[in-house]
Amino acid sequence: MSCKEEFIEIFKSNITRDGADKLLDYLENKSDFFTCPASARYHGAYEGGLCDHSLNVYHCLVDYLQRERVQELYGLEYSDESIAIVALLHDLCKIGCYKKGTRNVKDESGKWQTVPTYIFVDPLPYGHGEKSVYIANGYIRLNREEAMAIRWHMGFSGPEDNRTVGQALHHAAFQVASIISTTGFATTDFDLWPSFSKAILMVLMITGACAGSTAGGLKLARALLLIKTLRRNARQVLHPNRVQVVRNNGQAISEKVLEHANAYFAAYIIIILVSFLLISLDEFSLTTNFTAVLACFNNVGPGFEGVGPSCSFAAYSPFSKLVLTVDMLAGRLEIFPILALFSRGSWTYK
Repeated sequence: MSCKEEFIEIFKSNITRDGADKLLDYLENKSDFFTCPASARYHGAYEGGLCDHSLNVYHCLVDYLQRERVQELYGLEYSDESIAIVALLHDLCKIGCYKKGTRNVKDESGKWQTVPTYIFVDPLPYGHGEKSVYIANGYIRLNREEAMAIRWHMGFSGPEDNRTVGQALHHAAFQVASIISTTGFATTDFDLWPSFSKAILMVLMITGACAGSTAGGLKLARALLLIKTLRRNARQVLHPNRVQVVRNNGQAISEKVLEHANAYFAAYIIIILVSFLLISLDEFSLTTNFTAVLACFNNVGPGFEGVGPSCSFAAYSPFSKLVLTVDMLAGRLEIFPILALFSRGSWTYK
């Protein structure tokens, strides 16, 4: 008998209250309950792990409640239906939360290799036990003890689930400040965030902080000048004889400053593309390689995927590390001093 067949048999034999058939249909045909793991890297971290884990909890709970000491001293006696509900449904919160991915680990010889893993992405961060109660109550009516047992199945002494709106705002605000100021700190693994949130952080890696700051990146002042120059040039297409002046804070910006910003942006793009092509020889994912270049060139710190906040740059070859080191120096010195250093004129005596 397979794990799924055993689960369904126990479910049908013990859970008979109104809505049970609809709940089982949801688990079997409208969710990934029987194929998803129980965790990303620990217990049941394999396909079908959640079903196995739920059955293990059921058998352990049945065995525990059958002990003479538990029945006589503690007086714990519950119906077969309540036992099945609490054990089999306690981790419904994990449905639809695991996606297949990869991570880098060292093998026995100490070399880095890419291995499959699961990534936890919760589309409904309602809490751990609370979410399980919420899902189950959508189909069957739980009594108070059943709801409390599922809600607190992590234990009264366990930490509260911190996936709240307040914590989300806290982590988001800190990571935005850390990335845009190129501080490099992380209070959470933002590589697990939704794609749109990671896209915002990637844009902040590029723009950097304000002019005059010690942060890396393109700098917001240059980005603003580039946007205004683009707008000026677009208007000149419509009005070629009109004199268009780029202004900032009411003051006209000289063409020399605009040319310098354009040249800086061109050098910025060229260095990123060349560095990206060079380190791509290590055959990591596009996101890993691209954000590795952004993180080093802009002096940010962590990137995404293989160079995310929970990983490192150790897997890269010495050649790629050299490329990224040059990127860090060029980004910190704002490109032109490094370009001047490697120009022929700097080494020619006249």
